[in-house]
Amino acid sequence: MKYTAPKWLSQAAMNTLPIDITVVGLGGTGSELVSRLFKMHYLLKKLGGAGFNVTLIDDDTVTAANVGRQSFFEFDIGMAKAEVLARRFNSFSDTQWKYAKTRLNKNNFVQLIQSQSILLTCVDNPYTRCEIGEFLENRNAQIVWIDGGNDANTAQVVMGTSESRNDIDFSRLPNVFDLYGEQLKTQEFKDSDSCSHEAAISKQDFGINDTVAQVMSQLVWQLIRYGQVESHGAIIDMANFKQSPLPIQPDVWAMFGFDIKGKTELNYE
Repeated sequence: MKYTAPKWLSQAAMNTLPIDITVVGLGGTGSELVSRLFKMHYLLKKLGGAGFNVTLIDDDTVTAANVGRQSFFEFDIGMAKAEVLARRFNSFSDTQWKYAKTRLNKNNFVQLIQSQSILLTCVDNPYTRCEIGEFLENRNAQIVWIDGGNDANTAQVVMGTSESRNDIDFSRLPNVFDLYGEQLKTQEFKDSDSCSHEAAISKQDFGINDTVAQVMSQLVWQLIRYGQVESHGAIIDMANFKQSPLPIQPDVWAMFGFDIKGKTELNYE
């Protein structure tokens, strides 16, 4: 099966209107992803499009342990990550990308996320994913949500939607909360910054964030440039050099407990 881009996205691309994109979480994956979005923005404009309107969201500041593993430099230390990246790209281009030094949650979602947009989440905690998933649940929102999550050497990227369409073979793509919601709800998380490069690299090995950002950006590119995708994510095992596509197949989704008619807990006896 294939997933075709929603009408609002294809019409924006055809009518050379800027596409709204929000990146939530600007650590190893998010900061790399912003660089890739800028490259795509430039290419799309050279191809006659209008590029992206990007909003960057993160409440964190740059620390010494971020330098080298994330897209920050020593002179960025102590500054807000969202502001650093927005100002960096705005300073030498025609972009007017925005930023917000806060955490995305159900209370500020409507204020920060455009109703027709692409939402890219690169957060390191399960709570934000749960809040986004619960907020979008049972809402016919016109948002394409691409999430990238990883540990030291493995990762998963999931693109999902909240729309309800009758022009495709299924109502919508399941998002990361649809497929992994029960795990996210029970996952333990300790919100602590790494105090050294050794500690940071033990949590997320070199290259894993770049790989996740590459898959996420490729999903965006294929939706905009070609109007469709044949997979809606990937399972990544960097240590063993393996990457498996997440197929657009209802029987695969059913293994996670998701039914094409909506989120449904299935019983296996």
